Amino acid sequence: MVEPMSLCAFLFSTMIVGAYEVKPGIMHVELLNTQTETIEELYVYTEDYLQCWDNGVPVQLPRSIDSGGASTPSDS
Repeated sequence: MVEPMSLCAFLFSTMIVGAYEVKPGIMHVELLNTQTETIEELYVYTEDYLQCWDNGVPVQLPRSIDSGGASTPSDS
């Protein structure tokens, strides 16, 4: 019997091109389908999505990302 693929195994076997929380508890994940060169959409529970990452926390920058133009590294 073939084991079903876990969500994490599936996500890591794809190319994620976008992911954001559309409402509390629900993630919208955009995946590149390299065979058809189209974007596929996937909706998953935020808790399940975050469990796939080492620390369970999304990437956070120590400064505002609204720079109004090109970003530059902070000195801190």
